[in-house]
Amino acid sequence: MARPVKSRCVGPGLKEYSFRPRGVSLADVEVEQLNGDELEAMRLCFVHDHMHLSAARKMGVSRRTLERILYSGRRKVTQALLAGNGINITFPRYVSFSRPRKKRG
Repeated sequence: MARPVKSRCVGPGLKEYSFRPRGVSLADVEVEQLNGDELEAMRLCFVHDHMHLSAARKMGVSRRTLERILYSGRRKVTQALLAGNGINITFPRYVSFSRPRKKRG
């Protein structure tokens, strides 16, 4: 039996968006589903230049989990760009817009 998905925190400025190739309606292209946690991981690491451990702490996940999220997000974006597909950014229920609590001790 698989472990339950741990809640992941993302920045409050992220929203659901859809992107498509120019001149084509979104209904006429295949769409890659990019999760909000994948976008947040890429934002923290590639835009704000956080190290993986720092970004993982901000999202409330382990460093290894962050690396898996980054790999998945980069793969989806690259596939969409190379194939001329659209990208749809969604926020699953395990993604929250709050900050993780700091551990005491």
